Amino acid sequence: RITKFLSRPDTKEFFVLDLRGKLYRLTGKKAEVFFDISQHMPNFINAPGHATGFGSFAFHPDYAVNGLLYTTHTEKAGSAPADFAYDDTLNVKLQWVLSEWKTETPNAFPFNGKSRELLRVNMVGQSHGVQEITFNPLAKRGDEDYGLLYVGIGDGGSAERGIIHINIGPENIWSSIIRIDPSGRDSKNGKYGIPKSNPFANSKNPKALGEVYAYGFRNPHKITWTKSGHMLSSNIGQHMIE
Repeated sequence: RITKFLSRPDTKEFFVLDLRGKLYRLTGKKAEVFFDISQHMPNFINAPGHATGFGSFAFHPDYAVNGLLYTTHTEKAGSAPADFAYDDTLNVKLQWVLSEWKTETPNAFPFNGKSRELLRVNMVGQSHGVQEITFNPLAKRGDEDYGLLYVGIGDGGSAERGIIHINIGPENIWSSIIRIDPSGRDSKNGKYGIPKSNPFANSKNPKALGEVYAYGFRNPHKITWTKSGHMLSSNIGQHMIE
């Protein structure tokens, strides 16, 4: 169940992600398990399938120095209090978790480090979760965008269930791409920072989330940049439009 193929920023080694829980390093014709998230997260689930499991990963651009790796994964509903929840009349199918991992030995194999949870989101269904996290590969040290983490968050299948109100506008985390500073601490939960240049960081709307960078998606499950610097996101549409 391959969902992401990425090279480490410094060594250019290739890594491939299996939604079932394992991150592999590719060396020649060999695929070796670099990191098994199920061994570190006891509440990890990759059931009932359909986009649940080990969603995405991203090496910090300074991974060789700071040893920081970021991951998303699913856990069973109620595993821990969610940072982003909705009406208690709505069912919670599962939770998506964004984590920061730090290793003191970036070149060690397999990966061995400690985790820190950045945020947790409740979802009404198993589809359209947190399937993409990434850094801008064009950003250089000293650029405003350097070290800022982009996170694509889908609607959890809520639109097809007729649950529209949690997806509309920057007041909600669902159906959005957020941009955060993992090294900051001025978020509501105190675990990450909100870049001042984010479009809603200084909004006159008191309910707007400063984390939100763009909104209106069904499932922004992949993010990339063109060589000219334009940011693109692929969005899984509903029935007619992709």
